[in-house]
This record gives sequence, structure tokens and C-alpha cells, in this order.
Amino acid sequence: MQRRQFVKNVLGLGIVMHPLARRWSRPLLTGGFKYDGPAKPVFIYNNWSAYDELSDNVPQTEELAMREFNEVLRLKRNGVEVNYYVMDAFWFDKNGGYREWHKQHWPNGPGVWLDSCRQHNIKPGMWFSTNLIATQSGRFLEVIPEWRDSLDPDHNIMCLFDGGYLKHLSDTLQLWYDKGVRLFKFDFAYFEAVTPAMKDKYSKDEIIEKNQAAFMAMLQRFREKNPDVLITGYNGFGVIWKIHLLLLIRKLIRDGWKHLTRCIAATRDFQTCL
Repeated sequence: MQRRQFVKNVLGLGIVMHPLARRWSRPLLTGGFKYDGPAKPVFIYNNWSAYDELSDNVPQTEELAMREFNEVLRLKRNGVEVNYYVMDAFWFDKNGGYREWHKQHWPNGPGVWLDSCRQHNIKPGMWFSTNLIATQSGRFLEVIPEWRDSLDPDHNIMCLFDGGYLKHLSDTLQLWYDKGVRLFKFDFAYFEAVTPAMKDKYSKDEIIEKNQAAFMAMLQRFREKNPDVLITGYNGFGVIWKIHLLLLIRKLIRDGWKHLTRCIAATRDFQTCL
């Protein structure tokens, strides 16, 4: 009987998740900020799988990236719709504050890649670490003067609500947008970062909240200025979805999945039903 109930609950959860996925694909308001996505599904090619500078020693180079680009073109010519090509981590020079490309691997900069994307109706995308500048292997980004007053005491992460880092990052995004980049992938968000000046003024929860609010406000201003931009978040951006999942589980326990599916079917809005 317990097994039958388990199977029934799993099937019910699957049914519930379908309208949730449809709802999550539309604009979502959380904490006063609007989380939006493309009007229709898009295909994004990300070139990280072609190299690995973290767990392996295969570097990202212009030759490798353009070889991958030619394979993307081959797919497009055979009917595959590819909307974006994302240049993943380590395209940048470690001393350039995200404004210079790797001098050894991209000696002529990104011009050929950007022009090729434009010629073939593929939108370029670029990877950014949200505020992490070092891994176990050491620094992959050096602290430039504009970032210095945002450095956390552990020297590996940057505060987003104090100092000049976030303003410089925002200006950098606009610089690349003006050069044709239309997708920005953010990774490695560490919202606990704080400057020495702010460390004793706020609790840990307040620091996390202030970092998140500052970062999201920056992105919202950037999107308002550039409405066709696509922004994606990876490691460190799972908090919002965890909250909704916990609310869903609580609702299922309290009222059962039948009640929830009926509510969603009637309202077409899962937030109203949680």
C-alpha cells in the first residue's frame, strides 16, 4: 500500500511540475525584481565542453573556439536552429578586469569571432564569474584598481554592495553589449562577500540580502537599457527555485497534489496556489 501511494505521489508531482515549468518560463516577480526569459525557446551553444581549464589542462583558444564555431555552422546548414554561441570561462586576460581577452590564446582579440557570429545570425554570449576571482588552483583574475575597495578579507571574492567592483562590472557589460554581445552567463555567485568596512555593520543574512539586491538591481537597470539582452545564472543562483520547491512540497503535504493541480488548472498561476 505504501509503495502504491509513493507511485501515486510521484506521478502526481510530475503532473504538477508541467504547469509549473510553463509558469516558470514566463516573467516571475520575486522580492520586487522581475525574472524574465525569452519569448520563445532558444538554442544556446556553450563551448565549455570543448575544453576544461579547471579539472584538466585543455585551454580555451581562438583556434579551438572557431573550430567549434564551424561545427555550429555545419549544424545550422543542416537545419539545426542555433541562436547563441556562448564563450565560456577563461576568454579573458587575468589582469584586464574582463575588458581584455587572453593575450596568449586570443592575441588579436575577439573580433573574428564577433564578426563571424554577426555574419551568420548567431548572437554572441560571454561568461562572467559573478564575484569569485580565485579557485583552488589560484587566482584566475587579478584585482584591478577599480575593484580593490570591494575585496573580501579572504581575497577570493568581491563584495557587490560596497566598493567599485559592481559599477565597473556594469560598465563592462555595456562595453561588450555595444560590441554585439547579447547573452551574459553569470557563474560562481558568493553572496556572503563583504568588505572589511562593512563586516561588523551587518549580520550574515543581511550581507547576503544586500549583495543579492545590489546585483539584481544592477542587472535590472542593464536590461531596461538593453531589453534584448539574455541573462543566465548558474552556480550560486539556485535560492529562488529552492524557495518555490519548498513551498510546493509544503503545499503537497498539507493539501495533497489533487487540490494543487486543480488550483493551477483553474488559475494558471502556481504562485497563487502555493
